[in-house]
Amino acid sequence: MTATFRPSIPKRISGLCSALVLCGTFLEMGGELLMAQGETDRSANVVLIAGPITGHPKEAHEYEKAVTLIKHCLETSPNAPSMNLSAHYQGWPEDPSILERADAILLVSDGSDHQETMHPFYREDRFAMLKKQMDRGCGLMLLHWSTFHPARFHDEITEWIGGYFDYETGPEPRKWYSRIQTWSQEVSLTSMAHPVLRGVRPFELKDEYYYHLRFRASDRRLLPILQVLPPGEESLDTVAWCLERKDGGRGFAFTGGHFHDSWWLPDFRRMLLNAVVWTSGCEVPEGGIVSALPPRQKVVILTGDQHPAHHWKDTTLALMHAMELDPRCRVEVSESPEAWLSDASHLHGIDLLVMNYCNWESPGWGAQARERLDQFVRRGGGLAVIHFANGAFHASLPGAETSDW
Repeated sequence: MTATFRPSIPKRISGLCSALVLCGTFLEMGGELLMAQGETDRSANVVLIAGPITGHPKEAHEYEKAVTLIKHCLETSPNAPSMNLSAHYQGWPEDPSILERADAILLVSDGSDHQETMHPFYREDRFAMLKKQMDRGCGLMLLHWSTFHPARFHDEITEWIGGYFDYETGPEPRKWYSRIQTWSQEVSLTSMAHPVLRGVRPFELKDEYYYHLRFRASDRRLLPILQVLPPGEESLDTVAWCLERKDGGRGFAFTGGHFHDSWWLPDFRRMLLNAVVWTSGCEVPEGGIVSALPPRQKVVILTGDQHPAHHWKDTTLALMHAMELDPRCRVEVSESPEAWLSDASHLHGIDLLVMNYCNWESPGWGAQARERLDQFVRRGGGLAVIHFANGAFHASLPGAETSDW
């Protein structure tokens, strides 16, 4: 995989940037918030934790987007049970006391892989705090890389969640006992009577699957949920599973979830939303959790042409962060707008162009680029013009006449 620097979403964005989301914030999509059916006297408390984003390119390991999306889908579902869902970023709640009230904790994050502290659980006193919650019967749900754990915690992890990716006890030089491959296939659903699979039908899924995992020998608590046949292997391998502990706590893990786009697969989404509900101790409704997501939106920021009063790199980064608060958004950047517009194919499938290009006192674009931009807008494409990018529309500015479109 190619490592790409991609900072995490900041805690606070300026008012201007926060306003620049395609059609209002993601949490407003889908109309009025629907009342949950089947409410109980006490709502389940679910703590959703996203780890900090590190070395993966966009559209992979989108921890923050995944947590935001899960929260949105469950809060707007017409048949989800009553739940208090809280989203936390950077790998741990700012106020860890919220864990004391949690019925379930979900983590999607980096895992250890030869450096324990890469995993949010193995920093400071967090593991002891997690153990305290597990001992009182709290549920635990882990997704993708967060299933990587040090072998020295085998007993605890297999007690709470059933299994994990073992990166330490395999052959040299890497020492991985467990394995990784990326491929596409129709997944095999097992334990169909289990609530996690209510309403879920077999589906095709391309994923970066982790398999050949470390489980306890003959663990009768463990139920396989989803199995795949890895290329080159002769038998199915479990990549999603669940268990119930003697203390009443529940565990669920899924080693897939590499690609953010998979959330737009209805059965993939239903399985994982069902799992959140089940892990929290709530009843999964017949037919599974109903949810809907608006189509994905593709945004391109056209930027570049530094000006002493307009630092496009800083503002572009802020704009990216603001728009990516909406998990639907795929945001790309071009630092050569005229060259980008010269290829008509670039505009196919684009929903919004964001002009963060300083053209005041700079040469204007050529006729072809101007025509392509005009055609895009006339076809109904969205256009947002930021700060100095509108300089050419103000003839009062010195030299603006030479930079006109």
